Amino acid sequence: APAHYLMAVVYDQQGKIEEAIKKLGTAKNIAAYDAGIAFQRGLLFWRKNEHEEAKKDFERAIELNPDFSNARYMLGLALDKLGSKLEALNHFKKIEELNPENQEIKKIIENLNEGLPALWGISDGQQVIEENPPEIQN
Repeated sequence: APAHYLMAVVYDQQGKIEEAIKKLGTAKNIAAYDAGIAFQRGLLFWRKNEHEEAKKDFERAIELNPDFSNARYMLGLALDKLGSKLEALNHFKKIEELNPENQEIKKIIENLNEGLPALWGISDGQQVIEENPPEIQN
């Protein structure tokens, strides 16, 4: 799984997002209980604006690790894009429980409660949380 994951990183850096997704799919099949792989695959789908596919991977990451705030964050954004504001709001409220001092989460919750896009007034809506596994950290 780590080799396939690292190949996905290489493909992604080369701009070959489809190949990267395929490699992460292989890694996911080998390491089915790795929340990080599901999260990273979700990020690739997010970047392609394939929010339904991203949603599935973020949900899997949360199923494997319910306190995975970054996966909940991205799932919340995907749900917001898909029009599921109430479900998105529930995920952001869980993140707030896990990270009570996070002001951005408070703003997102406020936005969703007001019927606005989650990232209204925060960013251009393309914010992605980067996570690097130990294999590729400097």
